[in-house]
Amino acid sequence: MDLAARSAVLPYVAGTLSEVEVETFEAHLIACDWCQSDVRLATAVRAEIEDLPTPNRMPATVRRLAAIGGVIAAAAAAVLFVVGPERPVSEPAEHRAVAESPLPPTPMYPIGQVESVEQVRWTGLVGARSYRLTLVDSDGALIWEEQTVDTFLVVPSTVPLETERAYFWKVDAQIALDRWTGSDFTRFEVARGPSPMR
Repeated sequence: MDLAARSAVLPYVAGTLSEVEVETFEAHLIACDWCQSDVRLATAVRAEIEDLPTPNRMPATVRRLAAIGGVIAAAAAAVLFVVGPERPVSEPAEHRAVAESPLPPTPMYPIGQVESVEQVRWTGLVGARSYRLTLVDSDGALIWEEQTVDTFLVVPSTVPLETERAYFWKVDAQIALDRWTGSDFTRFEVARGPSPMR
């Protein structure tokens, strides 16, 4: 994972990078699963928020992500057309065996309005190698990302969760070396209460 490139995702989406920086980042983006995942992540959060009955809206930066996803797909297709695929057209048997992903893990807690969030829990998958939790705020900004072999994670005190604010989380299960299956984003909100919340 290239942290410097990953930190350029939001400036790239906001259109604040120079032309040279844009060209460099787009060349990196075509081959970087992590940065592509960040783009898909914000796009998914946008879709979740648009489905809400409340008038919540994403900032203009995140609204442009759907269009950027199309640009990335077109750029990847152009590279494959000119350069050709790096591996043979017929994939090895072990890749074909996992082409159809099993059902993704199911978020269990937190969901909806909750009093506190000390843990995040989900259902497990038989044979899953690990799980990756992703937590974002209502603006699509990444709050916390962690990997584990368990079906829960304890929320550290360094993760800032404000009361009466919407957050979204999802969990991805690693089912093979380079294969993941993920849940949809789940919305939750920490209710305001008499005792301090994390």
